[in-house]
Amino acid sequence: MRTDAALSLGLALVWLLLVWRVGPPTGDFANYHVSASLWLEGQDLSRLYDYRWFGEQATRLGWADKPVGFPVLTPPTVLFALPLVPLGLHGAALAWQLLQGVMGLLLAFVLARGAGRPLWTALALMLAFWPSWRSHLEQGQFHLPAVLLVALGYLLIVRGRTAGAGACWGLAAGMKLFAWPLLPLLLLGRQWRASAAFVGVLALGSLASFGLLGLDLNLRWVREIAPASASGMFMDP
Repeated sequence: MRTDAALSLGLALVWLLLVWRVGPPTGDFANYHVSASLWLEGQDLSRLYDYRWFGEQATRLGWADKPVGFPVLTPPTVLFALPLVPLGLHGAALAWQLLQGVMGLLLAFVLARGAGRPLWTALALMLAFWPSWRSHLEQGQFHLPAVLLVALGYLLIVRGRTAGAGACWGLAAGMKLFAWPLLPLLLLGRQWRASAAFVGVLALGSLASFGLLGLDLNLRWVREIAPASASGMFMDP
């Protein structure tokens, strides 16, 4: 028991040290920060998917040296970085770096609990793929919270809490498209409570998205962006 605790603590510290050495994200995080800033300014969000306009706004907001674009991101993505915007560009990036480190530890904890293994085994597995993690952390994307929700949903479904699992997976699907295939899997497995929670969370999220972000942006995503993304194409109107 003490050995497991010592290994877990040591590898957790190694993880946090490596995350710190990566530094604040310098890539895709700009897309989330810019879109949230535009919402706070009351800008016309129906133009988010126009590369040139979005790039001009990013330059105005201080991200001139970063490649930006809102190509296949879902409308609710606009809201993800809202709490970080008041921190300024550098402060927001630094805060997201720290949050990514914490979410990585939470992911390891959930994976370990789901597999019935000590925490250090999940941390060791994550560190074995550090080059991929580093690339993701440098970009500052929001895949990590979605993956954490998928892992948490798995843990809940293993423990028989199917409604909670469906809610977690529904949230993940609302954040990132890669979680959508979990719904047909639930239906094929006749997990009706989980399926209902999945759909219910998506429905509530859609209502919130329409209410907070407007009809034009959401309809444009449904009509243009989602079909293009499903076919493997980026949308560049």
